[in-house]
Amino acid sequence: GRVLGVAGATVAHSPQTQMALAEFRRDESVAALYGFSGGGYNVLHIIHALTGAERERLRLVVVLGAPKNPEHLYKGPWELVYRHDPPAGHMAGPRALLESLP
Repeated sequence: GRVLGVAGATVAHSPQTQMALAEFRRDESVAALYGFSGGGYNVLHIIHALTGAERERLRLVVVLGAPKNPEHLYKGPWELVYRHDPPAGHMAGPRALLESLP
């Protein structure tokens, strides 16, 4: 995976969204998107900006802690992992996901 070193402002043309799109388009081996908090909202902007052929390349989309966007907005032919904040709070979301994996 790749981590983008930019804050997650949650608008369609944010630096995070644009960097993620550029990386996805640069490297055709990328087949998954992960977004936590603001990045979770930006995943939806990224999906909307992809072409049909680019969306077909997606195999996995993971969205954590983006409750203002309901799960159905992220559904597609890819596997979707969508989680609300765990009881331990927002910042515990990534750890809770990892701990839930076999």
